[in-house]
Amino acid sequence: MFFIGERDEEFRRENITRVFEENRTAGALWCVTVEPKAGHEVGRVNNVILPFFEACLATRLPSSATVSLNSIEASKGWTGLRDSLELKSPGAAPGVSRVKTVWLPDEPTAKAWQTLARGQ
Repeated sequence: MFFIGERDEEFRRENITRVFEENRTAGALWCVTVEPKAGHEVGRVNNVILPFFEACLATRLPSSATVSLNSIEASKGWTGLRDSLELKSPGAAPGVSRVKTVWLPDEPTAKAWQTLARGQ
């Protein structure tokens, strides 16, 4: 999960975007959000980061005591389109380049990402 303030320094925006895009292209289940009217600050990121981590933990933690974590399946996550901020339900964005999208673990997190990115 990456956050970029709209008013953040250009080199920070570029570096974070580059790292995100390189790894997202390679299949990383990552998300990036540009928070409108924010600089290099915490802002309202907790509105997205807390549901994101809760959803990932709920998926990863097994229901019984075992030695390994459950895997996260990319196909079960929601897709956010970075340009339009549109959300796509699991499996509903075939053929869209990963670099143009973010991965979100569930619908509540997807809606929180969309709300933050829209500055609402």
